[in-house]
Amino acid sequence: MPESLILVDRFGRRTGVANRDECHRGEGMRHRAFVIFIFTGDGRVLVQKRVRRKLGGGRWDVSATSHVCANESYDAAISRCIHHELGITAVVRPVYRLAYIYHQQLGDSAEYEHCSLFLMNYDGVVNVNASEADEIRWVEYTELKRWFEQDENRFTSWFAQAFYRMPVPLPGMGI
Repeated sequence: MPESLILVDRFGRRTGVANRDECHRGEGMRHRAFVIFIFTGDGRVLVQKRVRRKLGGGRWDVSATSHVCANESYDAAISRCIHHELGITAVVRPVYRLAYIYHQQLGDSAEYEHCSLFLMNYDGVVNVNASEADEIRWVEYTELKRWFEQDENRFTSWFAQAFYRMPVPLPGMGI
C-alpha cells in the first residue's frame, strides 16, 4: 500500500494528502518532512552515510530524516524514523527549532518539502539499519563544520540546507 503524506501550504498548514510517489513526481507537491540532528550530552553529533541505492546515496547525511505520514504527528514520525534507521527505541524528546521550504528538482522528480528541523540529546546505543546507512559517526560539531566546509559535495543537499540553519548553542550545551 502506498505511503500517504501530508500536503501543506507554504506555512505548513495541512491542505490534503497524497501518496509518496505523487508528492515526488514532476515538480513535486509540498509535503511535511523533518530532519533531526542527534547530539550526545558532550556535544557530538550523529551523522550517517546513506546507502548507495537511496537518493543522496554514498553521501553523509543528518542523523535521521523522513516524511510525516497522514494521521501521524511529528513526534510519532520521529520515533518511527529513529527506530527504523538507528534502532533507537527509547522515549525521546526532540526539540523543534524551525521550519523551511526545501525544493530540489531531480530530473523527472522533485523534493518539495516543508521541512521541520529538530534537535535531540541521546547518549544510548545506536544500531544502524544496513538498508538505510552504510556507516554512522559521532563527530564533534567543530570537526563536522570543518569537514563540511572542506567539501560540501560529500554531504546530501538536504544536510546542507539543515546544517546552514542549525541554531547555536547546540544540545549538550543547553537546548
